[in-house]
Amino acid sequence: MYELTFAELKVLLYIIRRTYGFKKATDKISLKQISEGIVRKNGIRLDNGAMIDRRTAMRAIKRLETKGLILINRAKLGNGNNAINLYSLRFQG
Repeated sequence: MYELTFAELKVLLYIIRRTYGFKKATDKISLKQISEGIVRKNGIRLDNGAMIDRRTAMRAIKRLETKGLILINRAKLGNGNNAINLYSLRFQG
């Protein structure tokens, strides 16, 4: 953990919350959810996400994946656009 930047730590903790915090091994999490959190249609905020901007979140996600801490199953829509990715933690031996 001491090798992580503050943004990486925030993103990693958010992924942990969304997966193991809800007793799941994986979860579909959008970049918007990671950076801004989740707000219901009626305006009720469920969480604040990692509270970092999208660009910082993208860099942190890439670094966490490179460091081998998370696994990402990237999805594409039929038209070639990106879909919501499936995130999980990667545990080493």
